[in-house]
Amino acid sequence: MSTEIELVTCIVPTYNRPQLLARCLDSIRNQDYSNIETIVVDNGILPETRQVIQNAQNSGMLITHISHGKTIPAFNNWLAGLMAAKSEFIKIVWDDDWLEATCVSKLVRLKQELGADAIMCGAYGHVGQKDYVWYQQEDFVSNSFMETFPMIARRLLPNSPLAILMRRNDAIDAMTLLNYPQGAISDNLVVGPDLAMNFWALAKGGKLVFIKDPLVHMYGDGTNMTQLHEKILPALYRETLRNLTKHFGYKLGLKNRLLLNSTTSSRYTPIRILGKLLHWS
Repeated sequence: MSTEIELVTCIVPTYNRPQLLARCLDSIRNQDYSNIETIVVDNGILPETRQVIQNAQNSGMLITHISHGKTIPAFNNWLAGLMAAKSEFIKIVWDDDWLEATCVSKLVRLKQELGADAIMCGAYGHVGQKDYVWYQQEDFVSNSFMETFPMIARRLLPNSPLAILMRRNDAIDAMTLLNYPQGAISDNLVVGPDLAMNFWALAKGGKLVFIKDPLVHMYGDGTNMTQLHEKILPALYRETLRNLTKHFGYKLGLKNRLLLNSTTSSRYTPIRILGKLLHWS
């Protein structure tokens, strides 16, 4: 089956960083997968951003530019891109990040071959002057949230939707149905919702595929939300895990499994991990 048939949407949230946006859009244009629509959700007001988008459109890229004319909470900006997407599967690519040329084609092929609901990959990290390769555990396929829950809690799987191809409706559900601390939305600190997007399909009972190939580049120059608000990230992380557990607990039998595992000696049982997270300061 050709992977050139299915439409995939790349949603690019951007905020007044035209030079970084240009690199991001170049990486999407250079994909070896041709059927991609790109939606740039512009949360800023710089005319230079519009020029970067115009240049990409002139190069032949299929781009929809959504501009609010003002800055809105990042949560709402992301959601605007999701609501405008025409495809079943989407990929979020922040303006300061970029993709390997084979990223979309490899993830779509795995989705088609394995019938996956969410497909994750490893990542290159670029922080300051240092480069890393992240998420290098072995490739695996899982239908069980309980199986992967300890890996989620230990941060062995990607937290960012940059490293995942997911269903559009799953991403919308994850952003609109869970209860997050209001500060996580009004203050543009949306680490909780993006983590939930990565694991929503699996928690519903779907199939997750992970490959360790680093197909995305995560960039940090000290000005992104993650780096600016490192002190509050643990609270948002555990709040998301708590909401996932609460929302899906009865359907998955998660509550009973957590209680049963509480008496075991393993340091990585879900109850022990969740307990540590809930008291993480």
